[in-house]
Amino acid sequence: KVRGNKEMLGFLFNDFFLLVRPKSLFATATQIEPFSDNQFTMYREPFLLNQIQAKQAPVEQYGPSTFLVSVTKDKERKEIPLKVETDVARNQWVKLIMEACVNYVKAKRKTNKLERSDSRRVTIQKNAIGKLMVTVIEACDLIASSNGKSDPFCVVHVGENQEGATPVIQNTLHPQWNYLMEFFVTNPDDTMVEINVFDSDLFSPNDFLGCAKLSLKELREEGPGPWKKHLLLEDVAKGELELKIAYRQMKLPVRVT
Repeated sequence: KVRGNKEMLGFLFNDFFLLVRPKSLFATATQIEPFSDNQFTMYREPFLLNQIQAKQAPVEQYGPSTFLVSVTKDKERKEIPLKVETDVARNQWVKLIMEACVNYVKAKRKTNKLERSDSRRVTIQKNAIGKLMVTVIEACDLIASSNGKSDPFCVVHVGENQEGATPVIQNTLHPQWNYLMEFFVTNPDDTMVEINVFDSDLFSPNDFLGCAKLSLKELREEGPGPWKKHLLLEDVAKGELELKIAYRQMKLPVRVT
């Protein structure tokens, strides 16, 4: 730590950043060996990753090989300058901390979204009269990102309150998912299926690669199914999507205990 010249160890976890000091007066952080018997004391409480940011510190103010950890808590912001051995180490710390912060926020958003979706799903499930099975088979001729490839995935929306997503397939314009999702249907005559294709990005919003929409009512008018559909993606210059959809009517509403 630049201020106070305290020697510390930093530990970066999936959800927090921890700074500790050797408990022994004779130990230094640079002498610590893995799996040793050294004991530590916390510099302060761990910083949750949604409370911090890391950036390179101004050289003229703090000297070389220094980065700042900005901590925001209870509407107050504090900067902790930390000095490491080299500029390369500084850049690595900043990169790793910011990547971990982004991943933590994404994970929290996903968890909160799933919790909200689960509560709505229970309500829909209680009143369901049918079940819809959507298999996203593959896509082809997708729009390429700047490196000539994309990292595509699909998000499927059924009605207003249900959604599912395929895994991300890395570095391809012809992803093959063969991924099955199941949804409950309360009104088959008024149920739309919307599929959006995205290019997964870590540090920026996902790029839109096209969409497609289907009406369950129109599908049922074609026959009992299952229905295999080869669709041109809308709102983009090119791209195709292949799906398999099946619908099963249930004799009685699903009961949830």
